[in-house]
Amino acid sequence: MSDDTLLYIDDTFPLFSYSDGWFDNADVSTGLDLKGAFNDTLSSTTTVGATFQYSFTASQIAVIGATQALPGAKSDSGPLSAYVIDGARNSAFFYQANLTNATVVPFFVSGALSGGLHTLEIVVVDVTPETPFYLDAILLGQPQGVQTVTAIWATTKIITPSAAIATSTLLAGGAAKSDSSMPTGAIVGGVVGGVALLVAAVLAFYFLYWRKRHYGYHGFSRDALFDADLEKDHLTSNAVPPAEHAEQIEPFLAPTSAPQFTEYSDTPSASELSASAAGVPHTYPPPGSVGGRSASTSASGSGRTLSVVNPDGAALSPAQRKAQEAKQGSQPPGQPVQYHADSGARFDGQGRPIEAGGSGSQDADAPPLADVPPEYSET
Repeated sequence: MSDDTLLYIDDTFPLFSYSDGWFDNADVSTGLDLKGAFNDTLSSTTTVGATFQYSFTASQIAVIGATQALPGAKSDSGPLSAYVIDGARNSAFFYQANLTNATVVPFFVSGALSGGLHTLEIVVVDVTPETPFYLDAILLGQPQGVQTVTAIWATTKIITPSAAIATSTLLAGGAAKSDSSMPTGAIVGGVVGGVALLVAAVLAFYFLYWRKRHYGYHGFSRDALFDADLEKDHLTSNAVPPAEHAEQIEPFLAPTSAPQFTEYSDTPSASELSASAAGVPHTYPPPGSVGGRSASTSASGSGRTLSVVNPDGAALSPAQRKAQEAKQGSQPPGQPVQYHADSGARFDGQGRPIEAGGSGSQDADAPPLADVPPEYSET
């Protein structure tokens, strides 16, 4: 700010609003040994939490004060004060004075302000009786030809509310500037929160989606599964066709013909008996026993008779089997069938041979003659 664009307002201006605990000091050059104060007056306070308020219309505002080092001060730092524009306490500017005897000290210089009515509030944060806070004047910048002075920051520290909120030190000759933009802490917090929310959403999507894919079950038709296996098989080109493959694996599954069965009964009918007798010309062993017992005697002892279920498959004697083979043409063509005459040998019931032409008791005990089936040879 240049002197041509500034309006000096003394601390005794009646529109200034002071809280309790403030004192008026006149003739400070003599009484306080502080020379150079504006109009030689200062307003002072030693009360923590004392406030000053003023409403104004200007393009810029500055606060001028004074410092004094009284005997008995317990530290090298002067009083700590906060400066708030338009009630924006989250962007307040803090200033801590040096513990020296000085006047016309710039406690606060704002940045360029928009047109309209504004408010300034001063809060005394930390002060002691040995280091009082002195307010000298308020400087207002006129709307025409305004120059902005940039503040040079040295250090900042946070103090408990009972003692102070923050501490700021200006380098020698520096001017202070308040920041009315959004606080840095809120911006950083919003960015960090947004990034954390995005990371959480990505992790949730990863676990839900990929876990579902890993443990999911999918249904396929039987034909699709077999087709996939055949496509992946590197031996598909040499594979046997399904029909031929089935014939190779199961050559005996196809039945040749349906078997013929006849119903079994305990008492066969006359037609079955006649068919059995006609189909089998000879029975083996003969119906009459060698010992003189007839077939009727042995059959009378049982009330049931067994009939052949399948006459065509009944067991044949060796002679009957050979005769059947001869009928079917097992003999070579053009070769006559040879017959053998009865040898005349006979055996009794104990298997002993009976001499031919014998007499006596042996002739009387000889069993009746029985027909012996002929036997045939291949030659």
